[in-house]
Amino acid sequence: MDADKKQTIIKEIERWRRSKLLPEHYCDFLLNLYLDEHTEKEKKVLGMSSTQIQSSSPKWWILFAVGIGILAYLILNFTLFPDYVQIGISAASVGILYIMGFRMRDTKPIGSLVLTASASVLILVIGMLLLYLHGLLGEASAVIAYLLFCSVVWVVSGIALRQGIFHLCGWIGCSFVYAWLLHHQIDAISWPIAQLCWLPLSFLFGWIAWLVHHRSKKNAVVLFITALLLWFMPEIYVMVLTQESASVMQLSLFGKIGAAGVLLFRFRKTWTEWVV
Repeated sequence: MDADKKQTIIKEIERWRRSKLLPEHYCDFLLNLYLDEHTEKEKKVLGMSSTQIQSSSPKWWILFAVGIGILAYLILNFTLFPDYVQIGISAASVGILYIMGFRMRDTKPIGSLVLTASASVLILVIGMLLLYLHGLLGEASAVIAYLLFCSVVWVVSGIALRQGIFHLCGWIGCSFVYAWLLHHQIDAISWPIAQLCWLPLSFLFGWIAWLVHHRSKKNAVVLFITALLLWFMPEIYVMVLTQESASVMQLSLFGKIGAAGVLLFRFRKTWTEWVV
């Protein structure tokens, strides 16, 4: 193909990418068809080619500088703002990161994962900072309530963005909240009572994993892993929060590991269909 014609096609594909007429991975595929090994691809910075940066309008540079200045001002003076401003800034920041992660989940999965992780960490850190500023960080009930809120957000965002790691972190956070509630509602919890408090939840999550595996195997995997974690929680809970003999609990834990191995092997043809 003529070099000038090929260059015209390449520029047109780049225009399709910028205007989002085609998904980015389709544009990459088309570019690979027309770019040979001797053609040097234009380097990009933050998703912009050197040509775009060189030909950019001064107003974009001004807006970029102003945006960085506003962001720096908000960060440096965050603790001086009224409560409603602090909450508004926090909610807007987290919301923007989640929205950007949601929009990029198909075209740039790694970028989406980074943005979602940033939002998930930010919502926890900012919340703890606000609790500290209002003297509530020392109150366990306030911290646990906020952890429950964060966990629910992680579960919802993990499902919506199809990112199992945050979905799983949400259920782990909920498990910590449940453990704290048990510890404060039941004065002296024994090993049998711990089994009754945790094992039904393990069976429940396993059953839900079976129900949803036809619709979403990713969510089924997360629920199945959660069920396995809850299977071992009674022994961990008793060892950490009670005065029961550690050696007895370790023996019970090893017994459960063996029982889980036997059950997983026995029903391997069933559960692998849910999660593989």
